[in-house]
Amino acid sequence: MSRRNPHEPSAFWLWLVRGALLFHPSRLRTEYGMEIEDVFRARVRDARRVTGVGKLLVFQLREVKGLIRTGLKTRWEGRAAGAASVNPPGGQHNREKNGIMDGTFADLRLALRGLRKAPGFTVSAVAILTLGIGANVTAFSALKVAVLTAPPFPEAEQLVSVDLTRTENNTERVSRWAYPYVRRLADWPERLVDPVASYRHGVATLTGIGPASQLATEVVSPGYFDVVGYPLALGRGFRGEEADPSGPYRVVVVSHSFWQSRLGGEPSALGRDIELNGEAFEVVGVAPRGFSGFGGSASLWVPLGSYAVFQPGVLQQAGNHVAWVVGRLRPGATVAAADAQMEVLGQAIAAEWPRPDSYGAGVRPFTELWTNPNARKASMLLAFAAGLVLLVACANLAGLLFTRARRRVREGAVRRALGASRWRLVRSYLLESLTLAALGGAAGIALAVWGTSLLAAAWPDQFLQGSNTGLRVIDPEGLALDARVMAFALLISAFAALLIGLIPALRISSFNITDHLKEGAGAAGRRTRLAGVDPQIVLVGAQVSLALMLLVGVGLMGSTVGRLLGVDEGFEPDRLLSFEFSTPQAVPRLDPRDEAMWRSHIVLSAQFDDRFQQRLSAIPGIEGIAFSSGAILKHFEAVLGVRIEDSESGMTDAGSVGAVPVSDNYFDLLGIPIVRGRAFDQSDGLRGPPVVVLSQTAASRYFPNQDPIGKRVTTFFALPGRETAEVVGVVGDVIYTGPDQERWPVAYYSLRDRSGPRYATVRTTGDPNEAIRLIQDELYALDPTVAMRNVTTMNRLIAGSIGDRRVIFWLLTIFATITVLLAAVGTWGVVAYSVADRQRELGLRIALGAQGTRVLRFVLRRSTITALIGVVIGLAGAWAGSRVLEAFLWNTSAHDPRVFLGGAALLFAVVLGASYLPARRAVRVDPVEVLRAAE
Repeated sequence: MSRRNPHEPSAFWLWLVRGALLFHPSRLRTEYGMEIEDVFRARVRDARRVTGVGKLLVFQLREVKGLIRTGLKTRWEGRAAGAASVNPPGGQHNREKNGIMDGTFADLRLALRGLRKAPGFTVSAVAILTLGIGANVTAFSALKVAVLTAPPFPEAEQLVSVDLTRTENNTERVSRWAYPYVRRLADWPERLVDPVASYRHGVATLTGIGPASQLATEVVSPGYFDVVGYPLALGRGFRGEEADPSGPYRVVVVSHSFWQSRLGGEPSALGRDIELNGEAFEVVGVAPRGFSGFGGSASLWVPLGSYAVFQPGVLQQAGNHVAWVVGRLRPGATVAAADAQMEVLGQAIAAEWPRPDSYGAGVRPFTELWTNPNARKASMLLAFAAGLVLLVACANLAGLLFTRARRRVREGAVRRALGASRWRLVRSYLLESLTLAALGGAAGIALAVWGTSLLAAAWPDQFLQGSNTGLRVIDPEGLALDARVMAFALLISAFAALLIGLIPALRISSFNITDHLKEGAGAAGRRTRLAGVDPQIVLVGAQVSLALMLLVGVGLMGSTVGRLLGVDEGFEPDRLLSFEFSTPQAVPRLDPRDEAMWRSHIVLSAQFDDRFQQRLSAIPGIEGIAFSSGAILKHFEAVLGVRIEDSESGMTDAGSVGAVPVSDNYFDLLGIPIVRGRAFDQSDGLRGPPVVVLSQTAASRYFPNQDPIGKRVTTFFALPGRETAEVVGVVGDVIYTGPDQERWPVAYYSLRDRSGPRYATVRTTGDPNEAIRLIQDELYALDPTVAMRNVTTMNRLIAGSIGDRRVIFWLLTIFATITVLLAAVGTWGVVAYSVADRQRELGLRIALGAQGTRVLRFVLRRSTITALIGVVIGLAGAWAGSRVLEAFLWNTSAHDPRVFLGGAALLFAVVLGASYLPARRAVRVDPVEVLRAAE
């Protein structure tokens, strides 16, 4: 006599189920009655394994009650449908519409209830989508400011940059204008670019309003604010006569933020005087809110007529290229016509001011210039990487939903048996995925708020300026969640909902009802294959491929960053502090037209340097301070044409050189090696003969295979009679223009002989940041009219010189880490489900004598093959996609085999590790328990 299976429901409960079926239509009882009883038995068996007696009783009562309620609802809806046939068409339409909405809300409640019952799954799914959507929203914010932002000016399509070009050796480059050329442009008859304006970036020292401070300025021609196009917030711009340098025109337009913070934001600020570089300037206007000049950082604007306060004599120098020129096309004028007119102007300038590198001119529209090429490439690269993150997240979550749907296949079969259409099942799964996407999208937006703020803080200086323009085309403050970003977040959330829910919904809803009601869970495992392939395996393989592409990108960028940081800087950067400081007001401005004033400027500036050095050297914790007129890792203040002594032809032109006047102790304090000869000393001033120290690159370029000591070098912008200097030393090369740039030839002069802007470098015994306050106090005590600016450590300057690569590297690292973890989690989930789903088969294998290692290999075989296929496809994709990185690589091949093979090995090891942990469960399967549970 056979004994009843203890896991089966009793005859009493089966009798109650048959009674509940009486509430259903007779057709459904006839076709699906036995199948529904089978489903009830299977659900009771599953519940008995995980619940106690009391909870099992409640569970069976709930199942019977659900059958009764479903039957009553089905009969009621049948009567309602019959009544609707005698109603007018309008009423019928309204009821059908309400029925559809009621069904949708019912499915939505069902989806919410299902997610609430599985909090672990829900939290995991939302977290995965949060990472994917948050990464994409952040990347889109970068893409918005770098690619999708138009020039923020009225009628921007009429704005043009008027370029001066210089051609040498068949190579044309865009140059700034000298002011005599600007005047020729302004006087050109029937000009198609009108209004037109010039501007030059500069710095002014503000005193009389708190401690002395240096503020970014723009020295502009009268039509400047007409070109901008926005009305001033208050007051007026500059008049035509205020461009005359001979007049006492000391007027200033201040930025809106300066007006608010320094002048109280009151209209009475107009007419007030502020002190700039020791002279009173009348405030005549307030710039539009948010406008900070075409250069992007100005707080003050002054007219050409006040130029003598900043740098006397520049307006008269035809060889001093200092200004950018912008303008607006006249109504009806075209860019092509204006460009042709400027070409004629360029020929006129070349004829009037002949040079070895001939002049030309042209125009470029702002709409084409308003981008930074490297920022554009980087933002598109990051958008692509973020898209890969989202695809991996969606593939991972689709796999989780597929597993979840497999476990709910009986539920779907019952719903189909009770009359639910396939579309109804698909809709219920899509509503569940849409709910997850909505939650993930909301959390992703919150994550993006944090991500965009970090990205704005880390935005490199290399991504701000336009190419060959004086325009600042990117504002990192634009990295904010505006309407466009929010619309993108909604769109990407909806896309993610479809991506994660549609495939599982279509596959599960397509199962044969009768087979699944009769065969139970086993049918799910056999019929979820597509063309003989398990979709979950395909999803895992896709995750591995996409993750490997990002991993290779990280390896290539990491190699570049490592090589750049390993470049020999040419000096010892540790414990160095760098800053710029203004010229004391007691020192007369350098005027190349007045030799006596020029000499006085050089002598008094050197004397101030000596006093500053004496005061700082007496402070504990400070080893010393050195001065220069050129900042390391920033730029040269002067790039001059150079002539060298030749034994046969005398002085000959030798190209250009970076001219850097330095203090006597500059090389010693920075640790720049003296290769040959000597450094400067106190005798190398205006009382002695002019001398020069060359860098190794300059010495080898100008005097190849010769001893440069004693040779003579000529550069201009020196006191009359001191243009030619004798070479007394050669020093090592220093990275003035960045670690990835070719070493530029440098000619060092003594600050006691030549002068320029002042940069200071301080070496401390400890943390240089702790010395900033002491230096500021000593400088203020020495001269309260002197202000510090751009204070930073040398190590930070070095890191900032490769800031574009570092940002890309860290973002790719974050994205790659997310995708690798998701690939590992996805692999773990598939293997774990496979082990649980095939426990009976594994139990039989072990019962028949299979060894544990053999069972382990059997379980790992599929994931290993999947990982290998994913790695191969990922390597092919990375090989093709690595070209996108080429613009940012340095001394690194885009197809470096070590990076590709290393990334593949790492990812393969991660996938195998994720497979091994759940596969170990297969070895520990007890065949007796498994076979008994399957009875």
